[in-house]
Amino acid sequence: MSIVPHLIHFGGIVGYPRDRLLRALNTDRPATGWDFLRKKYAKHFGFGLEVRGALPPCGDVCDMASCAREALQLARGRYGAMLADADVHVRAGALPPAGDLIAGYPVDLADGREYSKPVLIDIIHDAAARSYRIGAVAYDHIIDGAPLALLVQLMHNHIVLRDDSLLARAGRSRETADRPPVPVRRGVLARERWERALAPSEESLFPVGGYLDVTDSAVVALRSRIAREIGAAVPVSSVELALAAFETGLNWASDCVAQLAPGGIHDGYRGLGFVRTSGYAQAAGLPHRAQYDWLRGVLAWASAETDRERARRGSSSLLYERYRRIPAFWVDLFDRRIAYDDVMAVAGTQLLGSNLNGVDYGVPVHVGGIPAGALRYFFIPSHSEHHRETRRARAARNLETHVTEVSLSSAPFVTMGDGRRVMYKSTKASPATARRILAGWGRDDDARRDGPAAVEALFRELYRPDRPSEGRIEQRARLLFAV
Repeated sequence: MSIVPHLIHFGGIVGYPRDRLLRALNTDRPATGWDFLRKKYAKHFGFGLEVRGALPPCGDVCDMASCAREALQLARGRYGAMLADADVHVRAGALPPAGDLIAGYPVDLADGREYSKPVLIDIIHDAAARSYRIGAVAYDHIIDGAPLALLVQLMHNHIVLRDDSLLARAGRSRETADRPPVPVRRGVLARERWERALAPSEESLFPVGGYLDVTDSAVVALRSRIAREIGAAVPVSSVELALAAFETGLNWASDCVAQLAPGGIHDGYRGLGFVRTSGYAQAAGLPHRAQYDWLRGVLAWASAETDRERARRGSSSLLYERYRRIPAFWVDLFDRRIAYDDVMAVAGTQLLGSNLNGVDYGVPVHVGGIPAGALRYFFIPSHSEHHRETRRARAARNLETHVTEVSLSSAPFVTMGDGRRVMYKSTKASPATARRILAGWGRDDDARRDGPAAVEALFRELYRPDRPSEGRIEQRARLLFAV
């Protein structure tokens, strides 16, 4: 066991009086462990929805842009610091075919955008096809996945319903609107920063995703069996993350958990918690029965830890709250010098998973005659990453520079008119990581692919969007279900 978490706990306890004093003098200091993490490590992600063939008349591009910007201002007035300011860009055009993969971030860095805004929102409107797509990207995790999804759904509801929308009929909230925002980025955003963040490179983590038919998912069946055997609720995301770790050979995993007030996101969003697990690399070599028993034990612990993290009482919440109190000099010293295993003993994000299923946003989206199956969501994974200066310092010492190697995400599922369930899943990885994993699977041709093509090959192998039951994660679930 690494000594670093023990040092963090000790430093956080010793630093409590100093932290109280600095908090009293400077209200801009991060107030929670999660606020500290997203300022220090968390990076970019996206969320969106699209309506195909069933969008009611919503005016022309200018009218839709005006309505979307009105929705943004109303939403920020209602939810305050939970949300963030955004630049909204609307254009006419055809949506890509529904079966196409989404590679990269779904925003256009067009001339004339306001790049100082920490969220970019793109709307593509195809009036003739009665279709549109709203895609949003957050810079440096200035807001989290749940608030960003809330913003997109509120915007969709307002564009369709206008004066009858949820926002038009709502007032300003008492609590969330008045809470001061937490600064989570350094310097002023500009076009160059957005281009550097979103442009694919050998260094950056590139996202690829697509829609999958999950009606007969073996992952869900395996989760249900284990839940019955251990007598506890088990998140599907925890099962899928474990199966992905077995397949990719990654050892440390963290599953994101939304921390909500008892009344849900409308009564207050408290950030993210993390359920951290490890040992997958060794367990993957066990006989299948032993592997299943090991997984069942891990998921029993993860189930209980998920409940604790939702209430901000989990082991990760405690660790990161104490990490927040340590002076920046010592945090930077650790980041730039400690070994990769020590980084993972703290972060556990070698494999990072998140999904937005189970979060009740309270926003009607099937409005204006939009039926089930005509509306779908997509969710671009986040990742944790050192600052550029730290990456350079670690590279000079021949230390691994990535905090996250592979990130997975699942958008809320939708039920189609014929009863099928469809879910958008996405993978984010660096090309080098993707090639290494593909080579380990014996996919030599794919392992020679350049840049984003290697990440696309990784996604196809994991999920097989053309035949989802043949994806590696689904196959591993079927193998373990059969023991």
